[in-house]
Amino acid sequence: MSKLLFVGALILLVSGCRDEAGGAKVSFVETRLDESQSPLPFVIALANSGIAATDVEGVGIEVVESVVLPGADNTAGGDGLGVVKTGDFRIEMREGHPTAIPARGDGVACGFVRWDRLQDSAAAAAAVSARFRVTLADGATIVTPSRVLLLASDAGGVGAMIDGLSLDRDEAAKLLARVEALPGERTDNVDRLLKRLRVLAK
Repeated sequence: MSKLLFVGALILLVSGCRDEAGGAKVSFVETRLDESQSPLPFVIALANSGIAATDVEGVGIEVVESVVLPGADNTAGGDGLGVVKTGDFRIEMREGHPTAIPARGDGVACGFVRWDRLQDSAAAAAAVSARFRVTLADGATIVTPSRVLLLASDAGGVGAMIDGLSLDRDEAAKLLARVEALPGERTDNVDRLLKRLRVLAK
């Protein structure tokens, strides 16, 4: 009996050691954004349950779907509303930003999303369904869930764009349908935009 217990304990020990192998085990926790600023600051919270530390090597952004609020000169979609694509944005990670993710600890990937537009372009804002892709030093990649957020080409542009929207009922209804269809969890500003559009579409 004691021999069987010893063998069972040994199997559990070996199994546990195997589970511990593989170094860092990083998972996504949440994404925090500040849409009042441009370029858009973001912080992606990460948790490492592994026994090895790692570092954030880079962050990318992927636009899933989008719609530009009226008043900008972007490429139009099939319904005449403007769209933006992944290539219209770039991530800026600045010197001094934290990149270390300790073993059995928490870390962050942070930076700014910049909307690349011509220098003399008019201010613009877009509702964007996007996800971030975090590359780690050990080769692993963390992809965040899609979020629906508002991106402005100029600082302070999001609130002003929402408050200043002046659309007829049909235009508001068309934009409302496009924004509502964007996949992902919405930020507070997107909810604010939808509320404004519902009023205009009545």
